[in-house]
Parts: sequence; C-alpha cells; structure tokens
Amino acid sequence: MFRPRDRWWQMEWARRLGLGRLAELGGRAALPQDIFIRSLDIPTRARRDVERLTPAEADELAAFCAGVNAYLAGKDPNDIAPEYGLLAMLGVQATPEPWEPLHTLVFAYVMQAVLSLNSVVYKLLRAGYEAHGGPALAEMLLPDYDFERMPLIMQPGWLPSPAPLPPLPAVPLPDLSGMRAEFLKIISTLGGGGSNNWVLSGTRTESGAPLLANDPHLAIQIPVIWYAVGLHGTSDACPYDVVGLTFPQYPLIVVGHNARIGWGVTNVGTDIAELFALERHPQDAGQVFHNGAWQALQTVTEEILVAGEGAYTLTRQRSPFGPLVQDVLKLDQPYALQWGSDQPNRLLTAVDLLCQAQDWEQFQHALTFWDAPAQNFVYADVDGNIGYVCSGAIPDRPTNGRLPVPGVDDSARWAGMLDPRHNPRLLNPAAGFIASANNAVLHPADFPQPIAQQWDYGYRAARIEALIQATEKHTLATCAAIQHDDFSPLAG
Repeated sequence: MFRPRDRWWQMEWARRLGLGRLAELGGRAALPQDIFIRSLDIPTRARRDVERLTPAEADELAAFCAGVNAYLAGKDPNDIAPEYGLLAMLGVQATPEPWEPLHTLVFAYVMQAVLSLNSVVYKLLRAGYEAHGGPALAEMLLPDYDFERMPLIMQPGWLPSPAPLPPLPAVPLPDLSGMRAEFLKIISTLGGGGSNNWVLSGTRTESGAPLLANDPHLAIQIPVIWYAVGLHGTSDACPYDVVGLTFPQYPLIVVGHNARIGWGVTNVGTDIAELFALERHPQDAGQVFHNGAWQALQTVTEEILVAGEGAYTLTRQRSPFGPLVQDVLKLDQPYALQWGSDQPNRLLTAVDLLCQAQDWEQFQHALTFWDAPAQNFVYADVDGNIGYVCSGAIPDRPTNGRLPVPGVDDSARWAGMLDPRHNPRLLNPAAGFIASANNAVLHPADFPQPIAQQWDYGYRAARIEALIQATEKHTLATCAAIQHDDFSPLAG
C-alpha cells in the first residue's frame, strides 16, 4: 500500500479535519475550525453514511482500510510520519490510529464544504449589502454573470462581444469590514481554487482522435491534494484497468481514463445550501416558531479535546431544517442551515462505475450517483465521441436562493433534488469542442432551477475558447501551451 507510505500525514490531517479533531494536535488555534466542522454536522453525516453503505461499497472500503492498516501495523510513529515527533517536541503526544471507512467518507463532506459553501458566503454578503445599501449596492458588489457576453459551457463557440460594458451604478459604500469576518476566516482555511478542462473532437485535432485536457488543481498546498495512481486488476474481483488522479484517502480513480474512455472535472459551484431565518421564543432559547407552534430544538453536547488544555464542551442545536449556525457564523439572529441532501453520499458507487465505464451511456449512468460536490465532467472515448455532463444534486427549491429564507414555516423548504438524468449535458456539439473553467453552465432561463449563485466570471473560459479556435488542428503540444498560457483578459 503506497498511499500511507507516501502521504500518511496528509491522510491523518484530512481525517482529523473532517472529524473536527484538529485541536487535539493544534490546540486552541485549531478549535474554531473543529467547532465549524461539527456545527455543519459533517462527522454525523459521515457516520450515517457508514451505516447505509451498500454491500459493494462496504467491501471496497474494508479492503482499502485493510491495506492502509497493514502498512501502519507495527511501525514506530516517527517512521510513518516525522510530524509525530515534531508534535512530541511541542508536548503533544499523538499516534496513528487505524484507518476506518468513516475516515474516507468524512473526506467527501470536507470536499463538499470546500467546493459548495461559497453559496452560503454569497447569501450572507448579499443580505448584508442589501441591508446597508439596497439591491443596487448588492448588484454592484456581487454582479451577476454576464450571460450575454461571456462563455456558457452548454454553448461552445464563444466569440468576444464588441459592445462596451455598462456603467456601474453610483451607490454609497458602507463599511462592511467586520461583517462575517470570523466565518470568512474559517472557510478560507478549508482551501479553494479553480480548475479548467476542455475536450476536442477529432475534427479539431491533428490525429483525428479526441484530445481531453484537465487541470483540477484546487488550492495550492504541499503536498499537492492529488495522488497519481495506476490500478490494473487481473481478476473479476478487481475489474479495473484505469490510471489517473485520486485523493490519498480515496480507494479508486477520481479523474483519469481507462482503455475506452477518459474524463476530467471542474467545479460547478452548485448552490446546495439554504439559510433559514428562525424566530426564537422570547422566554425560551430552546424553542423556535415553526408551522404555527413553538417547537423544541434538539440539543447536542459533545467534547472536543484541545491539546494543552483538556476538553472543550460544545453545545449546539438542531432545528427541523438542520443545525443552527448563527454562533459559528457570527450572526446576530438564529439561522438554520440545510446543506445538501438527506440521502447518503454515493460518490463511492459513482467513482467505481466511472472507472469501469466503456461508453457514453455507462458514463452518464455512473454520474447519476455523483451527488456532491457537483462537477463539470468532460468526456472522450476511443470511438471519437466527446461529451459533457453537469453532475451533482440540484435542489428543487421554491425560491431563487439568493438570500436567507423564512424558517417560520415550510414555504421555502426544498421539494427534494431534481432528477440527475435531466442535468445539462452535451454530446458531440457542432463546435467540435467543449470547455469549462468554473464559468456558467447555461442561461438561467434554460433550466428550471438556479444551479449556482455565483460563477467564475468567465475570463478563463473565454481565453481557453479563444485559444482553441485560434488553431485549426490541435496536438498535445498545443493543449499544453493552452494550459501554460498566462494571459488574463481581465487584467488586459
């Protein structure tokens, strides 16, 4: 098992991050992050998923854990990772615990937080801007994507518009320097970044076969978040012949290719969060008004071990919509957060099916299980097809999702998630290519629900599309040149 040999401390840190146990190593400085993670119910959700694994998923995780733990067995902690010795010098005693299925599953929710909680930031900022300066201020500071001028993934073949940008409205700028500062500081430590991908049909390549390029770089960190793996099975029990990138704590290949198909990803940024404004009982902080009556909140008490200090007692509350988050978000009124689906995360099944997919139909079927974090998948196969799927769960919500919603009744509650088989997708577009760079998938009028509140404003996507169209026949070298291009239309 090479992963713990190469990346054990990265695996250790990731599971402690997802379980809300960083303070055991980092002391009080790491406590706010542990409180934040637990306030999102990430450990609780992952434990729920462990209990609802399919037999195939359970077997896959059991085999992965057995391999990791076989490597750890009998080794001195300092031989596994020198960080244990460095912590001991600081008076923190820690040893590697056995790897469990929970530790893999919890990481999926960490990535979901990294790649989707920007919508919570958006709602809070927009509400604050509108409260201080009205909708005009919010539109100026949080401008919508320019759907008429900038590239849309579902409409490859973008050309620059000669029309000038409209002038910004003249509005006063209030001092919002302290607004949500603690929350923004915590969320920024989870990471972020952006990604780019494109796929070219044989009509645009020198070889006559498709070319697919992807740089799913995420945040810059050492070691890099990705781990290169080749998985080549020789029996029916291991039916894989696939190479690509994965996360050290994840069993199979997340981005890559097998002998028949290849795929790459960028983040969609789907809005899978809702903030419900609650009305708390004036005499009893343990009750909120919901559907015509006062209802008791569920109280959860847990201890967080803090290096050098002992245990910190965290008391938090849950509402009918989800956990209360006003304390961790530093808000002045109670809010509950609904985040993602109540159904178990099925990324393990999705990735397993992706690694074995042989054609476009099997590829699409695999992605019906990919719920979050939502990704822009580009696709190519040896038969010459290229395609795109906007994967992930999209809420069926009664509002536009741009602001916090009332929580006194169920009028703003989601009706569930849209059928993923109806998510946006393309197969062999006339333009001969598909590109994405965290830009808008399509015009809002072309889909029944808002997919995201904010997109990257499209300058990277515009540059990619311009470079693709500037060369008649592409090669590996021209695609590499596009990846290394450092011209910014925004700066220029």
